[in-house]
Amino acid sequence: VEQKYALLDLLVLGMYADHHLALNEEVRIQRLLDTMPFTSDHARQECLDAAVQRVRSLADSAGAVATFVRNVGQAFLTSEMRRCAGDALHDLLVGDGEVTEHEREFLAVVRRGMQC
Repeated sequence: VEQKYALLDLLVLGMYADHHLALNEEVRIQRLLDTMPFTSDHARQECLDAAVQRVRSLADSAGAVATFVRNVGQAFLTSEMRRCAGDALHDLLVGDGEVTEHEREFLAVVRRGMQC
């Protein structure tokens, strides 16, 4: 379960990487939330809101992203888990068909930080 919360933070951070929230990104986040045990829709929304609050201010700073990713990456105990998290983030970023330079740089920072 800890890995799912860490992945949620990572994907929400990825949503903010290009300062454009695409519908397909929202759908992917909702799919992840569907796999998590919530007692109510309110609890689900609170979880998402908390993730947004944790990461929103980080997206503009490569240093802050790198620090955050190192911390979040600790939840992924194996290199395979880190690779899967990196792949999920990559899929989120390329899902709208428009990968910006900022998104590429962001993904590189994440992969280095998690050593994917």
